[in-house]
Amino acid sequence: MTARLPQLLDAATLPLSGRHLVEASAGTGKTHTLADLYLRLVVESGHEVDRILVVTFTKAATAELKTRIRRRLIQARAALNGARPAQDAVDVVLGERVIDVAQAVRRLDAALMGFDRAAIFTLHGFCRSALRDHAFSAGLPMHLEMAEQSDDRATVIAADLWRRLEGTIGDPRRAFGLRRAGLSPAQLLADLKLRLNHPLAVVEAEPVEASAESAAWQALENAWQCFRKQWSSQGAEFRKLLDDNPALNRRRYTADRIERWCGGFSRLSASDELDLGVLRTLEAGVRDDWAALTPTRLAEGVKKDQKAPVHPLFETLGALLACWTRMETAWAGSARAYRRGALDEAATRLSQQRQRLGELNFSDLTVELRDALKGSGGAHLASILRTRFPAALIDEFQDTDPAQFDVFRAIYPDQGGEDGTFLILIGDPKQAIYGFRGADVYAYLGAREHLGTPWRLGRNWRSVPALVEAVNAVFSRRDDAFRLPGIVFYPVEPAQTDSAGLRAPGSAAALQCHLLPASEQPLSQGDAVRLAAQWTAAEIARLLTAAARGEAHLGDRPLQSGDIAVLVRAHDQGLAVADALRERGVGFVRRGQDSVFSTDEAQDLERILRAVLQPTRMAWLKGALATNLLGGTLDDVLALDRDEQRLEEFLERFQGHHSVWQRQGFMPMWQSLMEAHGVAARLLARPEGERRLTNVQHLAELLHHAAVSEHLGADALFNRLVSWRQEPGRLGDTALLRLESEADLVRIETIHASKGLQYPVVFCPALWKCRKAGPNTHGPAALCYHDPVRGEARLALNPQADPAIGDQAAAESLAEDLRLAYVALTRAQARCYVVDGAVREREHSALGWLLPEAEPAAVWTQLSAERPIAFGWAAAMQPDGMAVPVSARTVPLRARAVQRSVPAPRVLTSFSALWGGDPVQVVDHDEFRTGLSSLHAPQEPSPHGFPRGAMAGRALHAILERWQWHEDANGSALASLTAQVLAEEGLPAEWDTVVVSWLRALMVTPLMADGMRLGALDPARQAREMAFAFPVTGMRQKRIDALIAGLDPHWAKRPNAGQAALSGALRGVIDLVFEYEGRYYLVDYKSNWLGPRAQDYTAEALAAAMAGGGYTAQALIYALALHRHVRACVPAYDPARDFGGVFYLFLRGMAPDAPGRGVVQLRPDPALLRQLDALMAGGGAA
Repeated sequence: MTARLPQLLDAATLPLSGRHLVEASAGTGKTHTLADLYLRLVVESGHEVDRILVVTFTKAATAELKTRIRRRLIQARAALNGARPAQDAVDVVLGERVIDVAQAVRRLDAALMGFDRAAIFTLHGFCRSALRDHAFSAGLPMHLEMAEQSDDRATVIAADLWRRLEGTIGDPRRAFGLRRAGLSPAQLLADLKLRLNHPLAVVEAEPVEASAESAAWQALENAWQCFRKQWSSQGAEFRKLLDDNPALNRRRYTADRIERWCGGFSRLSASDELDLGVLRTLEAGVRDDWAALTPTRLAEGVKKDQKAPVHPLFETLGALLACWTRMETAWAGSARAYRRGALDEAATRLSQQRQRLGELNFSDLTVELRDALKGSGGAHLASILRTRFPAALIDEFQDTDPAQFDVFRAIYPDQGGEDGTFLILIGDPKQAIYGFRGADVYAYLGAREHLGTPWRLGRNWRSVPALVEAVNAVFSRRDDAFRLPGIVFYPVEPAQTDSAGLRAPGSAAALQCHLLPASEQPLSQGDAVRLAAQWTAAEIARLLTAAARGEAHLGDRPLQSGDIAVLVRAHDQGLAVADALRERGVGFVRRGQDSVFSTDEAQDLERILRAVLQPTRMAWLKGALATNLLGGTLDDVLALDRDEQRLEEFLERFQGHHSVWQRQGFMPMWQSLMEAHGVAARLLARPEGERRLTNVQHLAELLHHAAVSEHLGADALFNRLVSWRQEPGRLGDTALLRLESEADLVRIETIHASKGLQYPVVFCPALWKCRKAGPNTHGPAALCYHDPVRGEARLALNPQADPAIGDQAAAESLAEDLRLAYVALTRAQARCYVVDGAVREREHSALGWLLPEAEPAAVWTQLSAERPIAFGWAAAMQPDGMAVPVSARTVPLRARAVQRSVPAPRVLTSFSALWGGDPVQVVDHDEFRTGLSSLHAPQEPSPHGFPRGAMAGRALHAILERWQWHEDANGSALASLTAQVLAEEGLPAEWDTVVVSWLRALMVTPLMADGMRLGALDPARQAREMAFAFPVTGMRQKRIDALIAGLDPHWAKRPNAGQAALSGALRGVIDLVFEYEGRYYLVDYKSNWLGPRAQDYTAEALAAAMAGGGYTAQALIYALALHRHVRACVPAYDPARDFGGVFYLFLRGMAPDAPGRGVVQLRPDPALLRQLDALMAGGGAA
């Protein structure tokens, strides 16, 4: 197919009115053309700089455009003044159209003087400015706030939707089926993220009959009952038939398989109802190929000329399995219906949140502006913007979406240039590679259909002529080089000379292909990545060695490391190249689309901050010391067990860090920690030290920004880091790895990051690698694709249902790979290296499409004979010399086998460790989070319906710890704090008012007969979250067990009973300590759910909860801690007189009108405290 060749654009003669589309191939001077047109708009049209709208895609591109345009204006001003040769600037500006040179100079002077007002924006920046400046016309709040592009709210909403979904399912058998259909919190979040990334895509509605699931269940139950009855009466003869029948092929129907199958049938029939056990047995049976016993399969599994055995159970089993398949189909339909409903509700809730807060995020901007321009006041708004910006230059238009084109089409309607406005859209569909950000190449193609035949730029100013010719050859071999109709490759002409080429030993060709070693079988993709990386590193080392000898030059200067870039598609490819370069002593820097939260430094930071938050946790202290950031060796870690002074010093240092964090904030703490532990110097002394230190600094900046902008305390900030590490992509571009050095080093870049850049020498080691796309995978993954019939983007929740969707998705994936290959091959100025070879699935890759011959060697041989492309075989070779001397070689680390027993360490332990061996505090909330198998809890707006589990418990504790109730008479501070804490824990906002009312009531609930209430306590005589730790060296475990068991019979039955004696320290945190009327008390908050009614919190129920959770024993240990503290601080302390006791407050059961309900008060006998005190100290008191 031959497309009509677009007309070449001449920036000097293009009419400065009307609408124009320009397609600019790589290196053809797109930015230069925009600068020339801007210059003409200033000089010829007399536009002021704040009335010429320039829009591009990224902030970096915006900065470059500002620099280039200003430079062009300066060049023209100097030329018109005669201060420098006219060159092309005057040719463009003056020509024969500009008569008044003085006027041109005045206009240029005004433009340069006012250039800080130039309207050069990113797309989102322009939309934001338009919506902010014309909020009334756009129907938006007058005070519009911008929110960072973040998935935090989406994550919270998805989690809330999942909890609500759990509450509606009810039957655990149905929950089992929906889980099998892929319904999960992760799936809901993945669906929502895909939807947010493609907000204009139409979600495909798949109607589901309301009765389908119940009908399928009834059919399954009937089929199971029928099988169960037959098996009970005929199972033995069925088994004998299988064992004895001579017709069966015994290679298929082995004795072991028959034994296993019949055992499954017995389990299937043992239950009286179709319960979870039956469903799991059916699931396992399907995996174990029970279908081999259906009549159809039996007929295929007999010996030649033999008849299959006949028995009613074969037919019954076939019917049962068919009903199981129908049931799975019904579950899958219901799961998709839930997912579709969740998408709709999530979108509504996100919109409502943003409206309530008066804010937008970046993904909303173009849609909001488009909708405003299409609304009732749209014509007026368009007129305002058109008058404000009579000329617009839109860069990188290939990365558009339907909303973006709608915006500019509305502002600049097609009036044949009669209104004097000027719109130029410039881009290159061959470089449309940002689909993962929501860009839609089909939107560009649709815009081109609307705008008509585009102009084109036809001269390549980037690459040497030989390289231009070589790239032309690769992409001209087939008319559909870019796979999608509408994207056509037009060869370009070179504008440079070959004098700028690379001169080095070996072939002088500009495009060189090196083939991986051939073998009888194609290489696996993993092996090919490794070999390609090794060859790439070897060739780079060879070139740099030649440069060091004065044998490799770029033009008239020596080749340098910084002239070389290796372009990769994925993280694993970049790591392979980095490892290979490191082995050869070649310095490099990396940049790409990876998140800093995926790095080892992020993991180390999490371990260190965990230890700072709880410095008394010995395991966490050791984990922090063992990180690369703190650099502790195995001996250093073991020394903490042997050297008590060293342990105390390390513990004191981390307690100091903890104190600084609490008092001064995160960044002062982190800076002092970095200095105290010599982190920067240690990292810089390691391989890739600059990379590691850059990651640490980047992580610290992101945490500092979150702490300051969102007022996050230490715990909340740590939780934020954990969530960011679990979902590294949540912060978008702000979390992408930064370039660690500007030094003259080889660059490893992703192809995406290289877009818009150029390098003298480029290596492309993996263009043969393919991506698999489409629904040809298991599971319920959603898919966004372009429907060529409807001409729109669609989001399919069940792409497996239609093979055409898979074919379309695969075609789109290949088309994007081809565009990425084009971007990679056109970055080089002097030379480009490509690695190819016989690799598995190469036929599905970009190179496999462009050069589809079965033998890569044949096609490259042909090309090298016709064009200046060198041809050579690549092998994993060692370079002749090292480019950079290697001072220390990297030795792979392997763990040595443990050959002796490890003695029990001295530990910092807690009550929960004594109770159950759990390294965290004993739970003060429901032990098990409400799940699909336990969904009977009510959800009414009351404390009894408040979510159960760890998040709810943490939230209530955090509020009670931080709320200064004595200063908050009207509850306003509590309301604000509650909203913040519940959001941090991912709890829905509708619980805010419930928790506020609940905790305000708690403050006036009497705890004792004299009316003592928490809200009336003297704030100067209380301490919250009082941490304690005391030594237990040599403590006598058995005697302590006996002592506590006398108070709490459940102690002897605890999960950790019988453990070895502990030595070290016992620690804990008491929720509240206070003095009241001369006595000292402690309080522990419990959020346990004991039932759906207030009446469920009886004395008997509380006693059972105290015993079952080990709380009575916990109260005794906490009482001992307070006893020791008061004894040390208060002269003449007498526990019989001064120790008031312990309150365990079961928060859900407490109410002002029911004094005592939900309250457990204990007062250990002073003699018991003294006994326990002596035993904990290792004494012999009885």
